[in-house]
Amino acid sequence: RNFVDEFVRVPGETRSNIKLAEGSGRITDLNGPGPQVSEEAQQALFARVQQIASGFDVVVVAGSLPRGVTPEWLHKLLVMLKDLGLKVALDSSGLALRAGLTAGPWLIKPNTEELADALDAPIISIAAQAEVAARLHTQGIEHVVISQGSEGVHWFSPSVALHSLPPKVTVASTVGAGDSLLAGMVHGLISAHEPQKTLRTATAIAAMAVTQIGFGITDAAQLKRLEGGVTVRSLSEQ
Repeated sequence: RNFVDEFVRVPGETRSNIKLAEGSGRITDLNGPGPQVSEEAQQALFARVQQIASGFDVVVVAGSLPRGVTPEWLHKLLVMLKDLGLKVALDSSGLALRAGLTAGPWLIKPNTEELADALDAPIISIAAQAEVAARLHTQGIEHVVISQGSEGVHWFSPSVALHSLPPKVTVASTVGAGDSLLAGMVHGLISAHEPQKTLRTATAIAAMAVTQIGFGITDAAQLKRLEGGVTVRSLSEQ
């Protein structure tokens, strides 16, 4: 619904990512490398995005770098999107996240380990995370959303420092959980929802995602119940 196919297609098989979920809750990831992306295809994608991006409010750049695509290319893409006046939400890891941070996206959503790896520094404590977030704010990154799985989410902005804790649920699949959290955060922010509501709803959407095989908000009543089970507190209280 309201989606337009603007893909740049490349030769090769579509990348396969497989998650093995055990009754104990342990998840094993089997991520395929995907096809090699040529320089010509990268140029075509850059030009396509540059052509269609104007007029949108937010663009989400998510996932790992395909083979053949450099962190420098990603940085150039993010800068181009910012220059077009878009808010850029980045959800990546490794060298892609490291390169992305230097472009100053509007929002980032790493987990604790991914952010620590990108910064070459441990950030376990709340104080360490707050210090890192304050430094990233000075680089133009307005929202630092740190996912901590079942331990919840830490969200830092120049005016917000909140922690959300999701309700306990039975995990069916973790596929799409991080994407769901990010989508909920972006929706709440661009809709100008109150910060606690934004984080509560985003956390509930992510919790709902792990309870099902597949995607989407399939039961509005269940989402409402999950929202009621999310605890949101100021990080200054912890």
